[in-house]
Parts: sequence; C-alpha cells; structure tokens
Amino acid sequence: MTKRLMLAVAVLLVGILAVGFLTIWKPASSDQAHGRLAGVGQRLTEAKTARIAFTSQIEPQVSGPKVTWQGTTEIKFGDEPEWSTTYDQIQPSGRPAVQAKAVRVAGETYYSSPSMVAQDGRPWFSAKTPTYWGAPLVNPEHGIADFTVWQAFLDGVRRVRETSEETDELPDVEGAEHEYQFECYPDTGPNCPPPYGTALDQTFNEAYPPRVSVWLDDDGLLRQLRVRASVGSFPDRDGGSGQVGKLYGEWIITTTFTLDRFGEPVSVTAPPSDQITRSMGVRTT
Repeated sequence: MTKRLMLAVAVLLVGILAVGFLTIWKPASSDQAHGRLAGVGQRLTEAKTARIAFTSQIEPQVSGPKVTWQGTTEIKFGDEPEWSTTYDQIQPSGRPAVQAKAVRVAGETYYSSPSMVAQDGRPWFSAKTPTYWGAPLVNPEHGIADFTVWQAFLDGVRRVRETSEETDELPDVEGAEHEYQFECYPDTGPNCPPPYGTALDQTFNEAYPPRVSVWLDDDGLLRQLRVRASVGSFPDRDGGSGQVGKLYGEWIITTTFTLDRFGEPVSVTAPPSDQITRSMGVRTT
C-alpha cells in the first residue's frame, strides 16, 4: 500500500511539473512571432525615445588587436534617428583607453574626445574628417557599438526563420517575456549583411550571417538586442593585394544593447559650428 501511494505521488508530481512547464512557456503562433519581430522598428518609433546601454567588442580568431566599447546612448527614433552617445571606455588591447562623445543630428555625426586633437584646437570633428584613433578598429565609424546598425536587421524581417527560432533558452532579461534567436541570412530580411553600411565594409572583405538574439516585452518593445557576427579580411579574395584594412583573418563581433526609459525627453543638438574643426585631420594625443 505504501509503495502504491509513493508511486501515485511521484506520478502526480511529474504531471504537475509538466503542466507547469507548458504553462510557463510555449512558442507563439507564426502570426504572433512575425508581428513581434517585424514590428520592432515601428514600435520604437512610436515610443519616440529610449536610453540604450551597450557593451561591444571585436576580437581576432587568431591574432591581432581586440577592442571593446562601453557606454550609453540616448536616442530619438524615427526615419532619421538622432542620438547622443557617451563612450565611457573605448579600450584597444595594449593601449590606453579612450573616452569620447558623439552626436548624430540631421544625418551628420560629430565626435569629441580628450584623447583626440586637431591642429586648430577645436574640440569637435565631423565623422567625415580623416581621423586616426590610435589603433585599428577603434574608430566608432565601424558601427560596432552603434545600435542603429544592428537594429536594422529586424526591420523587414521575413517569415522565414523567426517562428522556428522562438526560444526559452536565453538568459532572462527583466520585463522581457518573449525571446527569439535567428541567423540573419539574406533571405531572412533585406537589411542582413553584407553590406553593413559602415567602415566594416572597407576594412573587411568577407561577412558571415550574424546570430541575432532578441528580447521583447508584452507590448512588443525591444528590451535587449544581442548580436554575434563574424567578418574576415582575406587577401586572396581581394585580388591578392593584401591591403584590405591591413588586418587579416576572421574577427568576431559581439555586441549587446539594453533599452529602457522609453518615451522620456531626449535632447540632441549639434555642436556649435565654431567648435567643429576645420583641420585636415585629427589624431590621438
């Protein structure tokens, strides 16, 4: 009798656990999954603003300099996003860390850093100004820590892979009930690389499908975006010149963006024109 009772209790517990698991999570329908992912950009535009904390890095598979970026962006979403970014640390391996600020207004990006100097002494410089940041890949124009570069992967995502890639295996993000992972192939969406549309396209001549992890809340707002991507520079794929950014081999990019403070006031203004350098170049001090 005791054995029967113990067996019955065990079966009951297994049933409760199974029901609990099914209640906690189940994949969304195809329409739900597609709607949540494909509508991320539109919902951010409707939210108008956000704060974005980022941690990004690029490192070689074999040898070469590693660079990490950490900081915060305050952004105004829209057809032409405007943002203000504080780079708390840009750290190239084996070299001093760099601090910097950046603003993007009316399609133009400007930078300022105590580690950078122009001949005329003005503190701000345009992204179009030839600049040497002290080490390969440090230049923020590669876009590795630029949220808008990676968020674009979600815009126009097609109903090819995302439903089968809804998951419950990613680390939990507070307030984000819906998790997705997918490879960003050209047939996944029109904005999947190549090209990236940044200096990565000039530095590397090979790009592999990024793996994109997405955390959304119940309102469909993006709470976290994490991307792992691989790029390469191979002389034999560039006519044998060996001059593709003077960096060779495969490089791994990992970048994470965490969003909060949706809808809070954000002010982004261009630096005064008399504070923007007219020098022919800017370099580290």
